[in-house]
Amino acid sequence: MSSKPVILCVDDEKIVLDSLLEQLENNFSHLFSFEMAESAKEALEIIEDCANQNKDIAIIISDQLMPGMKGDEFIIKAHKTVPDAFKILLTGESSIEAISNVINHAQLYRYISKPWEKTDFLLTIDEAAKSYMQKAELKEYNTLLKNLNLASQEISRQVNLSGLIEKFLQLVVDSSNAQKGILFTKKHEKLWYRADYIRRDKKVNLYDFTQNYIIETDDTAPFSIIQSCYQSKNTLLYPAGDNKLFDNNPYIQKNKIKSFIAIPLIKQNKVLSVLYLEHAQNKHCFTPKILEALDLLVSQASISLDNVQLYNNLEKRVRERTKEVVAQKEIIENQNRDILASIRYARRIQENILPSEEQIEKVFSQYCIFYEPKDILSGDFYWFSVRYHYVFLAIADCTGHGVPGAFMSVIGHTLLSQIVNQEDIYEPAQILENLHKKLSKFLGQSESNVENSIRDGMDVAILRYDLLNKKVEFSGAKRPLILISKNELHEVKGSRYSVGGEVNVDNPNYEQHTLQVQSGDRVYIFSDGYADQFNAQDKKRYSHKQFKEFLLQCNNMKMQDIKEALLNEWFKWRGDTEQTDDILIIGIEIP
Repeated sequence: MSSKPVILCVDDEKIVLDSLLEQLENNFSHLFSFEMAESAKEALEIIEDCANQNKDIAIIISDQLMPGMKGDEFIIKAHKTVPDAFKILLTGESSIEAISNVINHAQLYRYISKPWEKTDFLLTIDEAAKSYMQKAELKEYNTLLKNLNLASQEISRQVNLSGLIEKFLQLVVDSSNAQKGILFTKKHEKLWYRADYIRRDKKVNLYDFTQNYIIETDDTAPFSIIQSCYQSKNTLLYPAGDNKLFDNNPYIQKNKIKSFIAIPLIKQNKVLSVLYLEHAQNKHCFTPKILEALDLLVSQASISLDNVQLYNNLEKRVRERTKEVVAQKEIIENQNRDILASIRYARRIQENILPSEEQIEKVFSQYCIFYEPKDILSGDFYWFSVRYHYVFLAIADCTGHGVPGAFMSVIGHTLLSQIVNQEDIYEPAQILENLHKKLSKFLGQSESNVENSIRDGMDVAILRYDLLNKKVEFSGAKRPLILISKNELHEVKGSRYSVGGEVNVDNPNYEQHTLQVQSGDRVYIFSDGYADQFNAQDKKRYSHKQFKEFLLQCNNMKMQDIKEALLNEWFKWRGDTEQTDDILIIGIEIP
C-alpha cells in the first residue's frame, strides 16, 4: 500500500466527531489516517476524493440519525464504491429495520449504541483493523503472485541474454519495492558488474565484459557482500536480527543503506550470477511475502539464464557450422560447375559422333528423328552408314542413362563403324553377333570373370536398305521394327538377346528378317523410352500398344510433322511427371 488507509467518521454533531478523532488518533495513528464528515453528502465526496488519490477506505463509522440522509442509506451507497471497507453503525436511536437493511445490503460489521463504551469501541476498531489489514495483505499478495506469474512467463520467453537481464532486473526491483538492483556475473574467475537498475530512473544499464567492470573493492559496489554470497551460495539479508556483520561495510555506510538482500542464482549447484537489491530508507523493505516472490522470480531466472547460455552456445555452434557448410557448399558448387561444364562438353562430343541429318536426308528425303535424352548425356544413340547400294541405319538403347550410358553409346558407335565400314560385314544378324562379341570382350564379360566383368549391354535394332532392290533386311537385339504399308501396321520383333551384358551367352542367335517394301512405306526403329513414360494422373505407362496406334494415326502426315506430333503427344501424356528414360525414335519413308 503506497499510503496509510483511511478511517472515515460521519456524524452531524462536531463534539462526537472530535471525541472519535481523539480516541482513534491515540490508538491507531501508526496504521491509519483519518477523515471527518458532518453529513452523508460530505462523506460521499470524501470517498470520491480518496478514490481519485488512490487512498483506501478501511473503516467507515457512521451515525444513524442525520439530516438529509440517514446512516443506513449512506452506508448502503458507500458500499457500492468501497465494498471492502468495514462499516460500523454508531447511534443512540435506531430501528431494527434500519439495522437489518444495512446488514443485508452493505455487510454491516457491527452496531454500537451511543454513548459507547470506550474499551468496547477501541476493541471493535482494533479487530476491524486487523481483519482489514489481513484482507488487504492477502489481496496485495494475490496481485503480486499474479504479476509474478506474468513476469515469470516474460522471463521464460527471453532467448537473448541482454533482453533477459533487462527484463529480470526491472521485474525484481519493481516487485520488491527496492530502490536499486545490481546483477553480478562470474567470468574468467572474477566478479563482473553486469547490469544495474535504479527504480527512480526506470532504466536498465548493461555493461559489456569488454568494459572491464571488474568489482574487487567496496567503494562503488558491495563487493565483499557479493563475494560472500557467491562463495557460500546462501542468500544474505540485512538487517537480520542481531547480526551486525555488515554494519561497518564501507559501501553500506557510504550509501546509508537501511536494508539489502543478496541472492545467488544457482543451476545444478553452480552459481551463475548474484542479484543484489537495496533500499536506503526502509528497514522493512524485504518482507516474508516479498522474499517468497523473489524466490519464485530468481528460480525462473536461473533456469532461463542457463537456457539462454545454452541457446547462445548452440547458436554460436550453429553459426560456425553454417559457416563451414557455406564454405563446403561453395566448394561443391564449384565442383558441380566444373563437372557440368565437362558433361556439357561431353554432350557436344556425343552429338558430333551421331550422324548428321544431312547424311540421312541424301538417301531419305522424308524422315523423322525424335531424340530426347533424360539427362544432359544420353544412353540412346543412332548410327548411319552407306556402303555401295546398301544403307545401314541402327538405334541402340544402352544400359543406364547419363554418363554411364553415354560411355556405352560411344563404344557401341565405334564398334558398329568398325564392323561395317572396316570389316565389311553387311548382314544385320552378323553385325549384331560381331557387336556382341566385341562388346563382351571389351567389357571383360565371360563366365571365368563373372565377379570383375561389367554387366552392361545394349538393345539394338539395325536395318539394311537395298537401294537397287527396294528390300529391307532387319535384325533386332530385343528391339522391334514397325512397317506401315498401305495404312496397315506390321511389327517385326527382335531376338530375345541383348548385345553384351550376358556373360553366359557366347553365340546368341539373332534372327534376320527380309521385308519387301515399296515407295511410300514407312519404317520405324526406336528405343523403349517413349512407351515406358509414366503419366501424371495414375502413374501408368504409355505402353507399346498405344505407341503403335499413335504411329498409325499419324501415317497421313508428312514425316517432318510426325516429330512435332510425337512431341505434343508425349508432353500431353507426361504432364509434370519426370521423364522416365532416354527417348529415341527414327522413322524413314521408302523413296
